[in-house]
Amino acid sequence: MRVAAFDFDGTLTRGGDSLIAFVHFCFGRRRAIWGWCTLFPFALEYLFGKIDRKGMKEAVLTRFFRGKSRNELNVLGAAFAGGGLEKYLQPERMAVLQQHLKRGDRCVLISASLGCYLRPWAETQGFDAVFASELAYEGDPPSATGKLQGENCRGSEKARLLKEWLGDSRKEITLYAYGNSDGDEAMLQIADVPVFYGKRQ
Repeated sequence: MRVAAFDFDGTLTRGGDSLIAFVHFCFGRRRAIWGWCTLFPFALEYLFGKIDRKGMKEAVLTRFFRGKSRNELNVLGAAFAGGGLEKYLQPERMAVLQQHLKRGDRCVLISASLGCYLRPWAETQGFDAVFASELAYEGDPPSATGKLQGENCRGSEKARLLKEWLGDSRKEITLYAYGNSDGDEAMLQIADVPVFYGKRQ
């Protein structure tokens, strides 16, 4: 059996962070830019090591999405997946995904981007499973807290989730993994066929 695990941002897409594109999709360019400007103090804290990557991401999520209902974010995510994501995809990388699917390989999308738009997109592309960073919700009806539910899906967390999903069948599987950044290194290290699209430092 063959399994192919794909990162999303910079691997299947052209550079950049799809969360930024999602924010602009949800709020429009002017409101989004103003929102990013208000996050400058957090960016400085991140730059000087006072908050980690997860803390920076949660500052972004709090600024833009805190208080929005789960239903609203799912609707926005589905709309973005259906129309906003396509222009960011790299055709040659998507062709690699299609080759795996045509061979009957099981394909997994594993990304630090948000599940509210990755899941509906992945469903239309033939993925067997999706692991992503998930927004935390509270209340009734549920609304976003601005925090992540669990860990940011990058680095060792990607490898952990993938190994957990493969379970005891790992010995019988040829694992392909595709990534482009240091956040994918742990996943690539456990693969039989690692493919790195980024630049090695």
